[in-house]
Amino acid sequence: MLGKRNKNEPLRRRQVGPPTGGRSPQTFMYRSLRSEQGPVPGRRAAGGDGSTSPDRGRSWLSFFIRRAGFVVGTIALLVCFVELLLLSPDVKIVPLDTTAHTALLHSTATYQQAASKLFADSFANGNKITVNTEQISKRLQDEFPELSQVSITLPLIGHRPVVYVQMSQPAFILVASQRAYVIGQRGHVLAQADQATVAQADLPVITDHSGIDPATTATPLPSSDVMFITDVLYELKHAGIAVSGLNLPAAASEFDVSIKGQPFFVKFNMQSGTARQQSGTFLALWQYLRQQHITPAHYIDVRVDGRAYYK
Repeated sequence: MLGKRNKNEPLRRRQVGPPTGGRSPQTFMYRSLRSEQGPVPGRRAAGGDGSTSPDRGRSWLSFFIRRAGFVVGTIALLVCFVELLLLSPDVKIVPLDTTAHTALLHSTATYQQAASKLFADSFANGNKITVNTEQISKRLQDEFPELSQVSITLPLIGHRPVVYVQMSQPAFILVASQRAYVIGQRGHVLAQADQATVAQADLPVITDHSGIDPATTATPLPSSDVMFITDVLYELKHAGIAVSGLNLPAAASEFDVSIKGQPFFVKFNMQSGTARQQSGTFLALWQYLRQQHITPAHYIDVRVDGRAYYK
């Protein structure tokens, strides 16, 4: 409970006027204090004369020296980076495979000289950023049809490009216009062969009577015809049938195969693209004729798929 005030106790009043002595308290202001104390030591007063000390001049010199070192270092790094991107036209040729037949083709030095010329001909091909390796590969294949594949690898640190070349394997030797030519798997002329080359190559020899002139075209036969001929010869060899002669007659897309020790030859149709089916038709008919002791005198014709005729 609250105590009751004593009636005899005088009332307490808040004093409103100034205290005894007639002086009122002064209000504190930070600005007035700073003006009395004067400027703070170590700081330049606003609106000064702007004079610099020797220490400040030395700091500016040190600043420029540090920046000059940075600039020189940056330029050195750029020079090293640009030098790292440069390519040498002295390329390295690496064949992906080597067989006995590759002796018929060009030497490694010939491919190297041609590739180096392609790198040196264009300024864009002189560095790793703008070099067009696909175009160089294509131009090498156009110049050398015997190359079935060309791939280029750029060194990460060095400057010498590496060119990997895949040789097209020779398929057979085509005798046309009284000359012999080595034909690759894609139908391209790989090289011109002489009598010694033909004897050492151990490749099938096909005589052309259709008027093909490999001297005027780099691709005397389409790759589909080369594949057809290769498949037929493989099937006959696998069946133990010896071949004595191969001819391309004047008839379009016809391929004739003479059987060793027999008076007849077999007519194939390269345009159909069914080499294995036609070979199988011939082998089945030839087995049946031997069982019946029948020997065709002229030919066996399997140019129509699924049918065979003999004469």
